[in-house]
Amino acid sequence: MIFQHRWMLKNRNRITTRFPKAEKMVNHLSSLNNVAFGIAVAEEFLIILFATLLVLSVADASMLMWMWIGLFGAFSLHLLVHMAQAVMLHSYVPGVVTSVLMLPYCAYVMHSIALVYPLWGIAIATLAGALFAAANLLAAHRLGTYVSQKLKNTTYCLL
Repeated sequence: MIFQHRWMLKNRNRITTRFPKAEKMVNHLSSLNNVAFGIAVAEEFLIILFATLLVLSVADASMLMWMWIGLFGAFSLHLLVHMAQAVMLHSYVPGVVTSVLMLPYCAYVMHSIALVYPLWGIAIATLAGALFAAANLLAAHRLGTYVSQKLKNTTYCLL
């Protein structure tokens, strides 16, 4: 997360030359400074944290569990995206190291879920979670950009 902005600025031309259709997304990601990107990541983290706490605190969490499976499945797919990006670019990309470290845990959890829940249900929940996460990611990036701009335009007095 710390290196995302600098990495995007350094690699944006290489990415857009190789993948011209990604130019709009690359320009957007290049415009997110560390504060904006950090806020977006924190917002996504808080959603899965809240869902986890909700499932753990409710006595009959059967329907909530499907929501959590969807979010966790989407998170797990997101790790694969970082790894695919590294393969496609033949280089390091931000997030690939933590993705490689997290993938065994996610695989274990998904395997454990598959022992209890039907695969078709997991697939549907993961698809729904991925659609939610994609829509939420757009909102999170906007929130991060908004807060970053507000901070940039604020004068601080240290008295």
